[in-house]
Amino acid sequence: MGIDNIEKVYKTHSFDIVVGWHLYKSSRQQSSGVDFIPRQKMLFKIFLFTFLELFTTQQNVKYAFFDGTKDAILPSSTMKKVTAESTISCALQCSQTKECRSWNYYKTRNIENCVLNSLKALNSDILVRHDGGIYYQDDKDEMDCNDIDGAGMLPIKIAGFGTKEVYCDNGWLVLMRRYDNSMKFNRSWNEYKIGFGDPRLQFWMGNEALYALTNQGDYSMLVDMLSCNGNYYYVKWNVFRIKNETMKYAVDALNLESYNTTSTTGLLEIRGRPFGTTDDTSAYSGYLNETCAERHGGGWWFGRCISNHLTGYYPDCSNTGDNDERKGKMKFTAITGYNCNFGCLLQAATMKLRRNN
Repeated sequence: MGIDNIEKVYKTHSFDIVVGWHLYKSSRQQSSGVDFIPRQKMLFKIFLFTFLELFTTQQNVKYAFFDGTKDAILPSSTMKKVTAESTISCALQCSQTKECRSWNYYKTRNIENCVLNSLKALNSDILVRHDGGIYYQDDKDEMDCNDIDGAGMLPIKIAGFGTKEVYCDNGWLVLMRRYDNSMKFNRSWNEYKIGFGDPRLQFWMGNEALYALTNQGDYSMLVDMLSCNGNYYYVKWNVFRIKNETMKYAVDALNLESYNTTSTTGLLEIRGRPFGTTDDTSAYSGYLNETCAERHGGGWWFGRCISNHLTGYYPDCSNTGDNDERKGKMKFTAITGYNCNFGCLLQAATMKLRRNN
């Protein structure tokens, strides 16, 4: 998670141990006045886990594990403030509070403050310095970006897929980003399957991961767009899910929630549509005698070949061109309606997902 100055807090109802150490950057590190080599640390940790498991089984008490940063707090995701006599008491209350993912502990005028948070810090850059304060967050694996405060890379564990590095944007998981012509989006089926590009820059997440992600819960999808004429638009669907590769990653569920485009043209047309690429015939057009991707580039859930298409050939925003030229470009027809003029061409777009529950 990129959090520095780590402490581990092991909690039970009436017995707590705090073991401080820094992240290992070499084979030997020093913390809390105690030297640990990796083997000694591992043996100590195994002993501690075994002891706590036996203890808490007897006491029937939940315990959890937290990573911490000294002299810092997370100010932006407060659930509630509670009374706590120590960091141990604060840790216990977070552990036993549903949806608590982190907590701050600090003193003001000899009053001990325990603040429970609903989010975790993606990295230490978003923490605020607070002398004497301590910020802790649980060390559970994430399934998406829902409980993450901040923007940047994060490893998540997707059910039925495994671990994947994704880009989180304040609770949203970015699955596609595009903003210039330096990244080629006219790619093969296999490239769209596994994903391509750099999630910090321009990229496609990968359809196999996208399938697993959208089937481990109910997800909303948000598309943010910047048109060639400099206007910002968005569309949000409160349900988005795709099928597996055997079913051509077809859109299984799609439900429109909100938008600021001037029309709803094509906003539901991808529902039930298979994904198509230049080397796949899923989106073959008898009228064109070729696939939509062959004619217009990119990979997409093609309904009509010339409607909304975020991975089409990148447009030259300095040249309005004629209507035939605009048909094969990166665009979103709902911005202007069926008569897609210069205003529906896009210079940038992102696609994001967020779990509903």
